[in-house]
Amino acid sequence: MNKFYTFFANFFLTAFRHIGSIVISIILIVVGAIWSKVCFYIGLFLIISNIIVAFVGAIRMQNIMNYRSDDDPEFNEMMEKITADPKSFLSEIMEAQEKNRHLHGEDLLSLSDDDLFETIYFQNIDIAEAAEDEDKELEQFTGARKTVYVLGLFDSEIQNGGLCQFFVNSSRVVAPYVSESLRCVGADEHLNLFEEFITANNIDVSDLESFKVFSKRGYIKQTKRFDFDSFDDKYYELPALQEKVVKYIKNNINEF
Repeated sequence: MNKFYTFFANFFLTAFRHIGSIVISIILIVVGAIWSKVCFYIGLFLIISNIIVAFVGAIRMQNIMNYRSDDDPEFNEMMEKITADPKSFLSEIMEAQEKNRHLHGEDLLSLSDDDLFETIYFQNIDIAEAAEDEDKELEQFTGARKTVYVLGLFDSEIQNGGLCQFFVNSSRVVAPYVSESLRCVGADEHLNLFEEFITANNIDVSDLESFKVFSKRGYIKQTKRFDFDSFDDKYYELPALQEKVVKYIKNNINEF
């Protein structure tokens, strides 16, 4: 696996996740250059922030990939495809995702474990985005699908930026349900790690208002508030949470 190319692949894939914010930033810069310096500086600040987030996310993803590449031939093969022809790879992935989003119930069992997990994740994102506003997204979920939605946000945020990012971002709204969701899927190691951390640091997951930030400097302060790096390092060493979630989905397939 060529680490140089995979790092930049991770960088652009991470940036792509924030494409909406990047587009808004570019528009503000253009408008600001013509009309208002305030818009220009806001746009410039946003795009620099997105670049930093993408860079940090790429570093974390690279660390995870380096860890997995030691003993996972299939993972290495996928990464070779990304680096050889990223445009074709992304096109194939997007077409498959769109097709799989329409599968429900036992039809989902035709998918591989990775595709099953990904399909339910994107279905859940679609359901959440259909809510009238952000505050009502969680209300769209019940039962097994709610459990998977909670853990999907929890795990993806940690994989992308760590536990601090989970608390800082809007994903923190599901924090009160993380422990019960981990318990439901039988992820005891993840549960113990999470509960030990929030207990040791007196973090009330039902009230995370103090984690709200409004600037990059504010986010950096949050990262230093607790020993998040220690939690993240231990989390990355655990068996992938996805394995537990996929098993749970299969056992409750009729709810999807």
